[in-house]
Amino acid sequence: IIIDEGNPYMQSVDGVLCNNDKTSLILYPEAKTGDYTLPKGVKKIESRAFRSFNTKNTTASKITCNAELEEIAGYAFYSARVNSIDLSSCKNLKTIGSFAFGNIKGMTEFTVPASLEEIYTDIFAESPFVKVTIPAGSQLNTIHTSAFNRMTYFTTLEIAPSCPLETIETKAFYGCKGLKSIALPKTVTTIGASAFSGCKALEKVTFADDAAITTI
Repeated sequence: IIIDEGNPYMQSVDGVLCNNDKTSLILYPEAKTGDYTLPKGVKKIESRAFRSFNTKNTTASKITCNAELEEIAGYAFYSARVNSIDLSSCKNLKTIGSFAFGNIKGMTEFTVPASLEEIYTDIFAESPFVKVTIPAGSQLNTIHTSAFNRMTYFTTLEIAPSCPLETIETKAFYGCKGLKSIALPKTVTTIGASAFSGCKALEKVTFADDAAITTI
C-alpha cells in the first residue's frame, strides 16, 4: 500500500496502512506474506484489518502485537490464515470485538490476554481452536453471550483458579460439541440459560468447594 506523503489522514508503514499518527492499523495487504510485528505506538487494530492476511499463501505466519495495543476491533482477524497471534506483551488490551478471531485458520490454541476483563459476543465464533487458556493474573470478569459459539474442534478450556470470573452469560459455549469438561473458579456467581447447550461431549463441570455460585 502506497500513500502520498502529503496525505493528512493516512500513511503507509512498511506497506501496511495506518492512520496518520500511527496509532491505528487499518489494513494489512492481502499479498504481503511472512511474520509481522505491529509497529510501536499502534493502539488499535481496525475492523477487518487482517481479514485477508496470508489467505493466498499456504504457509501460515505469526503476528506479534505490541505493548501499547488497547483494542482489537470486531472482525479484525476474521478468516485470516495465521499459526500464531502473540498477545503476551499486551498489558493494556481491554477490548476485543465480536468475531475478531472468528473462522480464523491455522491456529489451534489461544491464550486470553491477562488484561482482558470481558470476552464479548462471538469473539471466537467458528474458530478452529482446540484449547483456550485463561492464565494466572487474568482480570477476566465476564464471558458474554455466544462468546465461544459453534467452536466445533474446541475440547479444552483452562481457567486459572485465581481468575476473578463472575458471570457466564446465555449460550456462552453454545454448540461446542467437543468440550469435555470445565473447572470454574470459585468467584463465578452466575451461569446463564443454555450456557452449555449443544456441548454433546460435556461430561463434567467442576465447582470449587467454596464456590460463590448463586444462579444457574
